[in-house]
Amino acid sequence: MKGVLRVVLLVLLLGALAGGGYWIYQSQPAAGTVSEDGSYTQVVTAEVGDLTASISVVGQLEAVQSAVLTFEQMSGTAKVQSLEVQTGETVTAGQVLATIDPTPYQQALDEAQNSLQAAEDALSELQTPPTTLEIAQADVAVAKAQLQVETAKQSLDDLLDPDVPSLQTAVADARLGLTQAEMNLQTLQQDTSSEEQISRLREADAEAWTTYSEWAAKVHSESDDAYHAELTLLYNKMKDAQDALVTAEVKAQLTLLQAQMSVRKSQQTLADAQDALAEARAGGDSLKLAQAELAARQAEVSLEVAQLQRAEMDEGVDATAVAAAQATVDKRQLAVEEAEAALAGTELVAPFSGTILETHVGIGDPVAANSSVVTLADLGSMRVVASVDETTIRQVSAGQRASISFDAYPDQTFEGEVLSVPLYGTLQGGV
Repeated sequence: MKGVLRVVLLVLLLGALAGGGYWIYQSQPAAGTVSEDGSYTQVVTAEVGDLTASISVVGQLEAVQSAVLTFEQMSGTAKVQSLEVQTGETVTAGQVLATIDPTPYQQALDEAQNSLQAAEDALSELQTPPTTLEIAQADVAVAKAQLQVETAKQSLDDLLDPDVPSLQTAVADARLGLTQAEMNLQTLQQDTSSEEQISRLREADAEAWTTYSEWAAKVHSESDDAYHAELTLLYNKMKDAQDALVTAEVKAQLTLLQAQMSVRKSQQTLADAQDALAEARAGGDSLKLAQAELAARQAEVSLEVAQLQRAEMDEGVDATAVAAAQATVDKRQLAVEEAEAALAGTELVAPFSGTILETHVGIGDPVAANSSVVTLADLGSMRVVASVDETTIRQVSAGQRASISFDAYPDQTFEGEVLSVPLYGTLQGGV
């Protein structure tokens, strides 16, 4: 909206010095006179009055408070999820005007919070002195690592300098054990007592079954208690015979199976002893030697780590490590704050109360951080911005009265005052 700004400037004011009166001074007649030096003098009457000057310029009407709102905190691009206002609608400060999808920003906040929690836990652990239990556990870890080192070194020494006589003794012992296992198996296979026992149990089982079946087939009445008592007794005897037969058969099979397994185990023990003796006589297996050396080195490293951790407990809190951990916490706290701000930025909120002058996007439109979404202005406080050229701007100052008229209201004049004058101007067309 354009209007004409008329600034009224007071140029000269002459008045009485006291009581608000006035005076008139008149000396000579109005006719002019010529002095001896040739100059011409004429006396006129001075009267009290106001002299004013004014300038008229064309300006533009605008709101004192206005803004083009954007999703400033967003990264990349996103689609408008909701648009809560329309052009011409009045809104209040803090009201949500539009939103974008908050899901990726919520995920980023969750990740930042998890990272912060981990950093805080690490800092707390560094700041907390070890307990008696933790010290005892560290001592146990050191002792265990030392035992592993000794065991690994002994295995390596056995490979580097094998005890051949001991290996020969192991072969002999394994061969003797195999012979005994084979003899035990052969004895079991030749023993007929178990088969005879099972045979007798089978005959007893068959006899008990026959007796029970014959008694069960007899004609009887339902009220014959003696018959039913005898039938129950015969049934129990039959079941006992069956159980005894099954138990004997299972026991015989298990005993034979254990003897066979003992033979196979003894055979494997003898084979391992013979292989070990052969490797020792041949200078050892290079692969096993390499594996033993690696195991010994790993055990030594584990011992060094355990001893270092135990030593750190005696040294107390490491100031350098605490400072580094605190710096990590501060950095991740800042990341959480930035993630929270980014999540809050998924809602476009009115920074002040006003009227929606224009909506620049619709639902589903892609936007970026610099994309205009809505234009908001407080129409309750307006001002006119006008350009004044450099030859007259020196006559304008803040606080001067101004009369304002608009083309839309030609018969009305609005009163105002100059709010401010800029300290420097702009160059337009060389002017």
